[in-house]
Amino acid sequence: MYVNIISGTYQSTNWINYVSFSGIQLLGLIWSYYIYKDYKRSLQVV
Repeated sequence: MYVNIISGTYQSTNWINYVSFSGIQLLGLIWSYYIYKDYKRSLQVV
């Protein structure tokens, strides 16, 4: 019984870690996309 609880919490923390990691990567992609757009716009101005 206790082993099931421990393995269950371990799996849930793994899932939470995976979701937060992919969320951070997604934020990084969006951030770099906006920086790229701003960079292209500044090139067009010059």
